Amino acid sequence: MSDKAPKSNYERAKERVEEVKAFYKRLASFFSISAFLIVINLLTSDYHWFWFPVLGMSIGVATQYVKTFGIPFTKLLSREWEERKIMEEMYRLEQEEEQVKWLQAKNKPELDLNQEGLELNDIEKIKEEDNRQYKG
Repeated sequence: MSDKAPKSNYERAKERVEEVKAFYKRLASFFSISAFLIVINLLTSDYHWFWFPVLGMSIGVATQYVKTFGIPFTKLLSREWEERKIMEEMYRLEQEEEQVKWLQAKNKPELDLNQEGLELNDIEKIKEEDNRQYKG
C-alpha cells in the first residue's frame, strides 16, 4: 500500500498546467533554434543541412505533444463526441418541432408536423411574413 494521500484537484491542475507550459516552452525553443539554424545554413552553405537537426527536434516536439495532449483527433470520433452530436441534433429537431407547432397554432393548416421537406429557413420565412402582416 502507498502512504501517499491522493492529490487534490489543485495539485493535479497545477501539474497539468506545468506540462502544458513545458510543451509551449519547447515549441518556442524549436522555432527559434530552427530559424537560427536555417539562417546560418543559408548564409554559409549551398547544401541544406538544416533539415536534419530540424527533423530530429520536430520528433521530440511531436513526442512531447502526444505526451501532453494525447494523440490528435482521437476524440473527434469517440463515443463522447457521438453522444454530444446526437444531443445537439435532438435539440435542433425539438426546436424545429416547436416552431412548427407555433405556426400551426397561428392557423397555418397547410403545415403538417410530419410534412417532409420543411426546413428551418422556411419556418423563419413564414414567421417574418406573419410579423410583416401584423406591422403593416
